[in-house]
Amino acid sequence: MLYLLLSIYSALIVVADQVTKYLTVKHIPLWTHKDFIPGFLGFTYTQNTGGGWSILSDHTWLLVVVSIICFALIGVAVWKKFFTGKYTLIALFSVLGGGIGNLIDRVRLGYVVDMIQTEFMDFPVFNVADCFISCGAIALFICVLLEDKRKQK
Repeated sequence: MLYLLLSIYSALIVVADQVTKYLTVKHIPLWTHKDFIPGFLGFTYTQNTGGGWSILSDHTWLLVVVSIICFALIGVAVWKKFFTGKYTLIALFSVLGGGIGNLIDRVRLGYVVDMIQTEFMDFPVFNVADCFISCGAIALFICVLLEDKRKQK
């Protein structure tokens, strides 16, 4: 039952990501900025052919392959029950949902639609999927460390 709920959770991440990307493309012209919370957060429609910080720009095929390998590793980790903690699994499925959201863009469009821009600091434009990938990866790291400490005791 837990895995079904986690799969639904990942699917909801994908839906939220794809809906926000659709709305961005429909309502914001490419490279145009719209204020949301002035001085704090805005929306700028960009197309990123690379990964975070545009790393590996124009190497979409490589990012697709790496994504598929990561999904396979997550699948094996879940199937073999390498991670059993509830929060660890939530973190893992957050990364999975975000990764699938960006993979859909890479395969369908050849780039990832980004739109969220912080105005209070210089940071690359990102999207909903990126939020779940980043937060999920940080949470996964913390959960694995905590599980390791518990096992050592």
